[in-house]
Amino acid sequence: MTSLLWLDTAESTNAVVRDGNFRHGDAVATVNQTAGRGRIGRQWLEVPGRGLAISLKLVQNEIADTVPLTLVPLVAGAALVDVLDAVAPGAPIWMKWPNDVYLAEHKVAGVLTEMGESTGIVVGVGVNISHTAAELPLATATSLSIHGIQIDALTLAERWLERFFILVNDTATDARIEHIRGRLGLIGEKVTVEMPDNSVVFGTVTELADSGALVVDDGNHLVTVFAGDVRTLRPRR
Repeated sequence: MTSLLWLDTAESTNAVVRDGNFRHGDAVATVNQTAGRGRIGRQWLEVPGRGLAISLKLVQNEIADTVPLTLVPLVAGAALVDVLDAVAPGAPIWMKWPNDVYLAEHKVAGVLTEMGESTGIVVGVGVNISHTAAELPLATATSLSIHGIQIDALTLAERWLERFFILVNDTATDARIEHIRGRLGLIGEKVTVEMPDNSVVFGTVTELADSGALVVDDGNHLVTVFAGDVRTLRPRR
């Protein structure tokens, strides 16, 4: 059973869920997040009322045993792509490993997953819904409305939660990973990956492993990437 708490404002929905007394399946959302964060401590800038911030509490032993923790962010991203694809069939929506959702060549959403022994798993999603181009902090960002996609924040939150749990509870693990692979826009693309140790891998993405790791052929051998920043010019649609 999922419950959704809607807040008028929050510094960070991830922090609210992480620090609060929430159960598995509880979620917190707002359109007024004032201190959101992305991966590696990056700031997620938000314009009041223009985007959705939603965070979900998970307890590891409550989700399917066949879902590796490393796969959870990709399930979250794939669920969002599924929802948006249903709203705007044919729109160039795709998932950029490991935690971003893009419309064409611009980022429209991000996923931040935090894990701790005492706090469980917190899955946070931020979506640019109705920003104008002038309101976006980076030229590489976009919003749903810029692409003519219309959906209100509450509906988006509810549909994402529903789709996320359908995917995460699916016992057909092979079908789930294949579905996620189909939402990933990088297979067959040449990429550069900046690794956590600042080394750089250059090569072609060959597959997404069952664990959620990205597999890159650097010309000499296959490199399994569990964490890193991926850059590419254009996804293969």
